[in-house]
Amino acid sequence: MSAIILALRRQDSGDRRQEIISIYSPHPPTSLLPTSLHPTPHYPTPHTPLPHTPHPTTPLPHYPTPHTPLPYTPHPTFLYLLNRI
Repeated sequence: MSAIILALRRQDSGDRRQEIISIYSPHPPTSLLPTSLHPTPHYPTPHTPLPHTPHPTTPLPHYPTPHTPLPYTPHPTFLYLLNRI
């Protein structure tokens, strides 16, 4: 970041400034504007997922649901304690 600031303070031409930034900057130059001021791109980026295209799927098997409860067998210890009450 300091290399970018130093390069912008120089009184050279714009081409020379860009050259200095590209040589001394450890990162590629990025805009200093907040991202909210940039227009939304019209193509997918890593931050904007591709639109979802529904695909035909096979129906899921009928697993037990609250409407079809599993048979419940209490643990023998629980039955023993319950009978002692």
